[in-house]
Amino acid sequence: MTAVQSQSGTERRVSPRVIGEYLAVAGLAGFVGWLDYVTGPDFSIILFYALLVAWIAWRTSLRGALIGAVALTAVWVYVNLVMLGLSAGVSVETKAWNGLIVQGIFVAFALALNRLKSAHTAQQRLNTQLQSALSELNVLEGLVPICAWCKSIRTEDATWVSIEAFISSSQGSPQLTHSICPKCEKKVSPGDSGSSR
Repeated sequence: MTAVQSQSGTERRVSPRVIGEYLAVAGLAGFVGWLDYVTGPDFSIILFYALLVAWIAWRTSLRGALIGAVALTAVWVYVNLVMLGLSAGVSVETKAWNGLIVQGIFVAFALALNRLKSAHTAQQRLNTQLQSALSELNVLEGLVPICAWCKSIRTEDATWVSIEAFISSSQGSPQLTHSICPKCEKKVSPGDSGSSR
């Protein structure tokens, strides 16, 4: 881990993986810029810039995606408007406009992909929770042998337990409380037919 001083003055650690990813991005940006320069003004490779923005947006945070979009725009502007002189004879305002258009496209692309990645991560988390919940229902998904007379339930080790004990021992089951329904209340205490508990 490499220590980096944050804006608040505290020290935070940057993992070698993150440093490696930023170095890879810088190397790939340089390669795409070089490729753009070598192919010349007649052959546009803006798609390679966009693919690199997509890779950065998927692999890093929102901050990393935006930094990548800005950096790749700077590379594109430098190669296409400065080195290749694609806009020779074109006003500075037009050059700035072209740069802003590319910047807007790259930033919008980075934001959209970063949002898609966040939704994908949330969906994966929900799927994991769903799988966990489904695995907890394994006790209740099959047939449960119950005595027709006393309503006891036979467990997997062939012992008989009450319904309450069976449900309470089931993984992830609710806690049971006892009450009395109006029909049974009438049977137990026929003189108190107006009260309910």
